[in-house]
Amino acid sequence: MRRYVSVVALGLCGVLPILGAAQDPAAARAERWLGAVGAAVARQAVATVTRDDVERMSVLIEFRAAPNAAGPVPTQRERTQDANAADANAAPDREAAAAMQRAVESPARALSAALREQGMVVERAFAYQPLLLAMLSRDDIARLAAREDVVAVHPNVRERLPGGETTQSEADVEREFSAATDDAIGERERPQLAVSTVAINADKAWARGFRGQGTAIAILDTGIVASHEMFRGKIVAEACFSDNFGFPQFIDGLCPGVAKSAIGPGTASLCTGGGLVCDHGSHVAGIAAGNNRAASNPRQGVAPEANLIPIQVFSRDTGCTGPGCLAAAVSDQIAALDWLIANGPRFNLVAVNLSLGSSAYNSVACNTDPRNSAFRTLRTMGITATVASGNEGYLAGVSTPACIAPVLTVSAVSSATTPAPSPFGNNAGLVDVMAPGEFISSAIFGTNASYGFKSGTSMAAPHVAGAVAILKSRTAAATPDQIEAALEDSGFAVTRPTWTWTSKRIDVNAALDILGQPPAPAGVPLTGFYPAARTDIDSLLRIMNPSSAQANVSLTVVQNAPRRTLGTYGALVLPRRTLQLSLAEIETALGTPAAADSILTIYASKPITTLFYAQHIAVTRASESLTNLTACAQDLVDREAMLGNVHTPLIAAAQSVITLHNTSGLARRAVFDVSDARTGTSIGVLGTEIIEAGGRLSLPAPQAFTALNFDPTTNVAYANFLLRPGFDGVVKHLMINRNSATIADMTPKCPI
Repeated sequence: MRRYVSVVALGLCGVLPILGAAQDPAAARAERWLGAVGAAVARQAVATVTRDDVERMSVLIEFRAAPNAAGPVPTQRERTQDANAADANAAPDREAAAAMQRAVESPARALSAALREQGMVVERAFAYQPLLLAMLSRDDIARLAAREDVVAVHPNVRERLPGGETTQSEADVEREFSAATDDAIGERERPQLAVSTVAINADKAWARGFRGQGTAIAILDTGIVASHEMFRGKIVAEACFSDNFGFPQFIDGLCPGVAKSAIGPGTASLCTGGGLVCDHGSHVAGIAAGNNRAASNPRQGVAPEANLIPIQVFSRDTGCTGPGCLAAAVSDQIAALDWLIANGPRFNLVAVNLSLGSSAYNSVACNTDPRNSAFRTLRTMGITATVASGNEGYLAGVSTPACIAPVLTVSAVSSATTPAPSPFGNNAGLVDVMAPGEFISSAIFGTNASYGFKSGTSMAAPHVAGAVAILKSRTAAATPDQIEAALEDSGFAVTRPTWTWTSKRIDVNAALDILGQPPAPAGVPLTGFYPAARTDIDSLLRIMNPSSAQANVSLTVVQNAPRRTLGTYGALVLPRRTLQLSLAEIETALGTPAAADSILTIYASKPITTLFYAQHIAVTRASESLTNLTACAQDLVDREAMLGNVHTPLIAAAQSVITLHNTSGLARRAVFDVSDARTGTSIGVLGTEIIEAGGRLSLPAPQAFTALNFDPTTNVAYANFLLRPGFDGVVKHLMINRNSATIADMTPKCPI
């Protein structure tokens, strides 16, 4: 156990108040914040110090920014191919960043002053993020819960390199492959970086003249061997953000001298403490954009003509020698992202790679993470963040920060012609794309010509960062949304029998073709639908109308690869009704079937401004299990007044349950207007029992229908539950799949 971390009893994250016990909202927030910080301290992920018998913990205080902090306005412009002369075309990005800076500057100054007057230790503010870094006691955190200008208190977690990514020499790996039987090797080729770039068809993109020229990729990692032959003439800027939190006897900061941050040549390439520091970062940078055309055995990264901006964001546990001794504090990552927001445009920064993270299991997007604002700002500026999903082998979850919605989440596959998911890679519906991650050769610490092999999602993510640079070198004005769609819509489909989703291993050359096509149809894109020809899974589209106005919804169906428009389907959605359509129905009506191995995008639009909601529900035929796979360009809504298609008791394979959590400071009763989902006709009004402040209630659908005297006459019946105003809390629709013994959250939906 490291001495700078104290295990303290702050309460457990996620422990619920006792049902029926009244709780003040501020007290509830304090309990939640203390629980999260305490859990991080308990797993030794947060720096703590005890002074004058008061224990203080490193935290990030999220505050309310000024109203104009909704995010920079998206800009469309052509960029010069000369990264060093990009100042003119970078002006819109700088203006957007300046607007964000103005939105956070004044609130940060006021809150910092107020907290310091109360004796709290505020260490720094960030230029573009509504966050303060502070060392606070438990009492300090409890006091913050009463302030209306404080949104949340986050533990300032120190995240590690993904586990298992040890370096092997080329000779060792060659011996391993030579000694193995054909069965043991399977379909994996002899490992080389040249093999993985060919597997994703980067070589074909190079042949067309697109090699990442005029772009830059930032590598937030452990630093880089700047003199390595893969990086000669490629590094256009360097920076270091490495805080020891005032504990030099326990944590080594890795910036020059004793500085917590440094900018300029050499700041990310000190390699202090030997190869442990620069080894991982060099390997990742080489995959993304390394170029060694002069070597006898050429090794080129995915975007060999892209420039590099290495940023050191790790610190080291004092006296420790293993890979697990390095950790990157979330605050240092945010400081690096802040610096890139300010300085990235003049280098034509197009991608930021983070091959790091915690081992936390996340099955849904974690948009409350304090890095969310920075990633959203970068994305709006035209910069894509690629993040490794983690190496824990999770079957339906990813690590942090890969779970944050604005990033491009990357898992790993073998480099083979018919790739399989790597056993170590975390996978889930949150994974956006996949890339080679097994036995990848790249630069390592040692001599200026040292190479080694690593396996992990850390190796997969920079393949995608390089792919982004290639796509931007072809279409400079392409947005991150367009680039992500091109990568997701092309490539090799990868899945497993237990998955309810399919991910694509990237195909850079095919993505170039998709990116160059005419703009997508009008409407909100709903992605990831399976065609009717699939024999194992059905895709259902649900359109929910919670309003009293009917409207015609236009659904344009596009097959992603090979890309073609199947047609436009029109449907009338009545008030209070949920329209459910299978892809088989839509394709039959259009008269144009989709290819069996394709993925479809549906663009939904309507003439009225009243919000409708859409869902993608996937049905696994073997088990008749339902899963909510809704994905769209906008943020999903998971706290909305309408719960659509709640199953009646007659559907034996699935049971619906409505859960309610009263987050207000007063006892509340929830009241629902219930209607037939297919016809919109009223079934009745349902009122729950009183739910005390902070309390929860579980309401099985059979119990609700009994209370309404609703006796469905068909075996397939659904009802919509529309929550009336007056209940302040979280309402969800969960579904128990009896055949597969799984529970699916049917609440998230996409606004259209």
